[in-house]
Amino acid sequence: MKTGTSRLAIVASSILAITVGLTHSLAAGSPKLAPALNVVIDNPTSPDSIVTVVIFLESESRSNALSAIAASPNQTRATRIKTVISSLSSASPSSSDSRVMHFLDINAVGQTRRFWIAPAIETSLPVAKLADLAALPGIRLVIPNVTLDFDAPVDIKAAPAISTSVSSELTLLKVPELWRLGIRGNGRLVCSFDTGVESTHPALASKWRGTHADLRASWFSKVAPDTIPYDKAGHGTHTMGIMVGSTASDSFGVAPGAEWITAGVIDQGRPLNVTIGDIIEAFQWALNPDGDTATTDDVPDVILNSWGIPTGLFEPCDETFAQVIDNVEAAGIVTIFACGNEGPNPKTVRSPADRSSSPVNSFSVGAIDISKVVATFSSRGPSSCDSTQLKPELVAPGVAIRSSTRGGTYAYMSGTSMAAPFIAGLVLLCREYNPDATVDQIKYALLQAADDLGPAGDDNAYGHGLVDATRLLALLPQPGQTRFTLLGRLISGDGVASPGEAIELQLMVAETAGNVSKVNGTLGVQSTGQITITKGTAQFLFGSGGSTALNTDPFRLTLDSSLVNGASIPMIVTFADSNGVLLDSLTFDLTAGFPAPGHVAPLTTGTVDFSVSDFAQYGLAPGSIYNLEGQGFRVNGSANLLYEAGIIVGRNSLQLAGSVRDSLGCYGPSAFAPVESLTQYIDPVDGGVHTSCQFADSRAKIAIPITVSQESMHYGTADESGYVILKYHLVNRTLQTMTEMHFGFLADFDISGQSDQVQLNSSLGMIYQYSDIGPMVGIVALSEGATFTALSNSAGKVGLKSQEKYDLIASAVNSVDASVIGDRMIAVSFGPYTIPVGDSVEIAIALVGGMAVNELVTAAVRAEQRMGIPTAVDDDANVPESFSLHQNYPNPFNPSTTISFALPKASDIRLEVFNLLGERVRTLVSGSLAAGEHHIVWMGENDGGQSVASGVYFYRLTGALGEQTRKMMLVK
Repeated sequence: MKTGTSRLAIVASSILAITVGLTHSLAAGSPKLAPALNVVIDNPTSPDSIVTVVIFLESESRSNALSAIAASPNQTRATRIKTVISSLSSASPSSSDSRVMHFLDINAVGQTRRFWIAPAIETSLPVAKLADLAALPGIRLVIPNVTLDFDAPVDIKAAPAISTSVSSELTLLKVPELWRLGIRGNGRLVCSFDTGVESTHPALASKWRGTHADLRASWFSKVAPDTIPYDKAGHGTHTMGIMVGSTASDSFGVAPGAEWITAGVIDQGRPLNVTIGDIIEAFQWALNPDGDTATTDDVPDVILNSWGIPTGLFEPCDETFAQVIDNVEAAGIVTIFACGNEGPNPKTVRSPADRSSSPVNSFSVGAIDISKVVATFSSRGPSSCDSTQLKPELVAPGVAIRSSTRGGTYAYMSGTSMAAPFIAGLVLLCREYNPDATVDQIKYALLQAADDLGPAGDDNAYGHGLVDATRLLALLPQPGQTRFTLLGRLISGDGVASPGEAIELQLMVAETAGNVSKVNGTLGVQSTGQITITKGTAQFLFGSGGSTALNTDPFRLTLDSSLVNGASIPMIVTFADSNGVLLDSLTFDLTAGFPAPGHVAPLTTGTVDFSVSDFAQYGLAPGSIYNLEGQGFRVNGSANLLYEAGIIVGRNSLQLAGSVRDSLGCYGPSAFAPVESLTQYIDPVDGGVHTSCQFADSRAKIAIPITVSQESMHYGTADESGYVILKYHLVNRTLQTMTEMHFGFLADFDISGQSDQVQLNSSLGMIYQYSDIGPMVGIVALSEGATFTALSNSAGKVGLKSQEKYDLIASAVNSVDASVIGDRMIAVSFGPYTIPVGDSVEIAIALVGGMAVNELVTAAVRAEQRMGIPTAVDDDANVPESFSLHQNYPNPFNPSTTISFALPKASDIRLEVFNLLGERVRTLVSGSLAAGEHHIVWMGENDGGQSVASGVYFYRLTGALGEQTRKMMLVK
């Protein structure tokens, strides 16, 4: 049997030790194996030692095609991105590729990860199989999947929270002069490969793309993908601040109008730092962050890299990342590297920043101080690839740079990682001026705009010198013939154009010719029936020599109340001079309300019609607080009765995640984002329709963080058509026990307007709402420890502050006044719960509907029977009679499954997952648990947080009460 994780770690550390200081004379074996692997073959720790490697395959034809795409200056950036992604993802495997995969199917240990950003594969193999692998046709290079370093700052000091003026470094680069032209990075996007970013930092929070886009499209992390971006080290927050950071009274970011995303690939809490395979996957993510090949605005303009391979770790001029970077840049993403902090000796620029196959294909940046003297620590050239090629390309300020850091604070840091962000920020300004400029056009403009420093001419300390930002625009190709471009828009009120709302609209536009002082704009809508324009003309005053203008007298328009949230309304603005001569027009889309963060599914029983979502909001019908064309809640074909419904989960008023209205009674976007989309199937055992999904509180202001598995069940038979069951599992996927966890479900039903009443049936655990005539609705608690509350909306829809929401779910006393008549809301809450690491708690409710109280009672009893809830039995009946491990569900599964087991009394237990070789893959539970039923969710990951391969696995429950094992299958 092959050894598992422990031996793998030993071999990995051995490789790292061997490769540091490696000389070329050691590489006496296969030329396709990195020298360190040849050494391991000659000196294995044991014959069956396992080593993790990255395999690069030959693919010249595809590389040539992508090079042609990158070189074409006549394509738009969007076309270039789509062409590159299509070319990479649709490339057919060659016969040699198939032979390699067949070899890995037989010999690989554990998971094999194949990339499309480059013809590369990450896998683990016995050392004895490396020579056989290298002998296969189609293999270009095999390297150890070693860990990499980030360019840590050489000095850190605390800095004041507010600066009263523009930073001296920005003045040195002449950036404020571009700001005065209106060029501040508006509409552009930057990505960093760093230690993450503190997304709540005051200087960065509003600029995170994740405030209005999907989490997975805004944050890449192998450690914590479901949390908002964070930064344990503060380094990534500092570099991001240099690129885009600003507050109302503080200017220190080069492109404060841009947005950011980040790949947290360094120092993210693992025992080891990021590996080569993880970096490749991060580049792959950056080329298509939202996973939708039809969109391109999610793709960053520039990637800042604050990491590198230390000199001496691989052979000189290592080409490990060459094809990955070339493919990313073929799509139009500029890559910028800090050159390293290993100066002042020559040939100390890190790989891949030292690559030199063309003047601009790997762009590295060194550091100078405010007096324009190169820093001692800044790495020097020439390139290890060719000693005639100078490095770095440019220098920028990198000594005692003030920027944001973790904890909402500021710090002075020194390092080339502080210099490179200045150049990355300039790329954003270039792209605002010409969005379709190619990577080479931007890099050549940066080089030509540089003022020479140090010895006359280019050299290996200063490169081409320091960029003068005022010269950049003249060195770039002029943008297209469009005379006016839209830089931004301002919507009155909360900034959202909600269905049914009357708004004021202001547009910030840029004029490229620069020879008009005033134009008249006329607003139009390209689709009738969606918007009524009540004021459609406005003036744009550019002034003498100005290039940007905002219509200070706003347009006024009213959105139709029937609009679905997320609908895009095509608008047009035409511009004419004072004589009425048409100068130009521009089009844009106005988004109605809040786009859906996930999907909605209809549930129909014959009596009840209802809609669920994978972001914890329900109903979602026209006329509700959030119209997504859902079914609402209807009884026997009635009109929609549900204005709003959602959940609230929290530990206190700060660690609180909800999907219900805000403090003003208006719609508030859900704090929950989908982790697994809605899936629906008919259970062959109970015959019911099951609709499941999973979401996490990644959109909360302060994440708990909690993952929630949701499952709804409904049945089509006549005697069971009056209810829908909603079952939730609160899953603790953190590394600490969660205490004081509360859960609540809130529903605002509108039965008859202002004459509704609420009653509580304590024996059934049901709160219900009704009026003199028409349908009745209710919520039934199917889990123990429920508390029921009824609230009044008084004259209108009242708001709920965070403290009020927490008080609602934390209340231990029923509060239902049956004498109150009016617009009511009803809620049921549960808790507090303590959830151990890896464990979960189950909470279930039923929504019932009928035309009379007896129909509600019948539906409630049927729902309780479905859940196996005993009647007139004491509490001891809920304690399992025996120690038992149940079959996982679903099975087969992808990507997650629930493992349940019963303990007749409190006991120390272990729940573990093993592969077919008997190797432990994951420890799910280890410790003492109380008596009762327990439900554990396995996400198909090993102890290192990596997804495991398809196949058969065994799960075993052991303890003083016994031992039981069952089999399950993961199918991808």
